[in-house]
Amino acid sequence: MKSLNLSSWIGLFVAFLVLYLGVFKTLPQPGLFFDTHALILVGGGTLAASLIALKFKKIEDLTSLFVYGLILKRTKDSVFHARELLSLSSLAYQNRTISFPFELTHPYAKEAFELAKKSHIDDEELAQLFRKRNEYFKRSYQSDASALAAMGKFPPAFGLLGATTGMIAMMSNLGNGGVDQIGSAMAIALVATFWGIAIANLLILPLGDYASKVAQEDQITRQMIAESLLMIRKDTDPQIVAERLSTFLHPSQRRALRSGIKINFDPDSQGQMDKTQISSFRTKKRSS
Repeated sequence: MKSLNLSSWIGLFVAFLVLYLGVFKTLPQPGLFFDTHALILVGGGTLAASLIALKFKKIEDLTSLFVYGLILKRTKDSVFHARELLSLSSLAYQNRTISFPFELTHPYAKEAFELAKKSHIDDEELAQLFRKRNEYFKRSYQSDASALAAMGKFPPAFGLLGATTGMIAMMSNLGNGGVDQIGSAMAIALVATFWGIAIANLLILPLGDYASKVAQEDQITRQMIAESLLMIRKDTDPQIVAERLSTFLHPSQRRALRSGIKINFDPDSQGQMDKTQISSFRTKKRSS
């Protein structure tokens, strides 16, 4: 499930407020900033340059990142996935096997769990498979961030192009008009530069930074999934698995992990979670 990314919406609202109060409201003719020629040159030029520089599939990926990353966000965080893995660890430790059906939410966790159940793949080969797949996703996210950094150069460049063409048109008619016409033409020429700088610094470059942050968070989550599944496959005590999971979480998230699923840490219990707690967790998963 997805929900609104509140911080991004607040950021977009603040950006609009800054433009309105700092730019549009201070001018007697704010409509000058919505010159169609300048907007077409900056917007269309950026799109054209992006299509030339990047593959169409990459443009689709960046569009999805904008919609499902910046505007919307995942409702399931690292703590939720850690709770799932801790529940799986307790069941596997009680049954002394990992070969049983269990529902995991994260797509990578589902795939990794199925691989972990294959007995013909030894632990070393499985760890290598996890590592290779993690590297692939890391490169994919880094590619998105690099593509956005490249796209961030286009709007200011086309803004400068718009200013140049506007000044050429103004200079060609210099002998035909008065000072008022020259000033108005100069203002329109600089509108393209304004939008080029604004689009790059308020939208594209922040989205690139967001892609880098998502890449780091996703890499940590995938590493957490891979290492915990390797430990579960080796029949590791859930207490140790819980401590290992905690190393991937912020201190506040560690408390949330322990409060969400409580393992009996009595030495005689062998780190088992009772069946009512497992059933309760599965009920929460279905309701969420």
